[in-house]
Amino acid sequence: MPKVATPIASLVLARHRLFEWSQVGEEVVILNPGMGELLRLSSVAGFLWKELDGRQSFCSLVQKVCRQFDVDSAAAEKDTGDFLQHLMEWDLVEVIHEP
Repeated sequence: MPKVATPIASLVLARHRLFEWSQVGEEVVILNPGMGELLRLSSVAGFLWKELDGRQSFCSLVQKVCRQFDVDSAAAEKDTGDFLQHLMEWDLVEVIHEP
């Protein structure tokens, strides 16, 4: 069970269909058409963004980050939870499943 003290750990999320995104080299860029803004993601954030297909649990995402970036689970849980929370606040993701 995740140690993240936030409800985000119990949700399954997917990238919002309304936002265009692209991988440019190693960088993921998201276009917010309503605001005309580009959001550039770090390598870890870009990796998570690509994994948000509506089928990945929080635990699964954390495990993938640990394997891909060779980080400990505590750091991966915190960073993944923080990033997903920001995506929700910015309306860039949709909730696919709630407990």
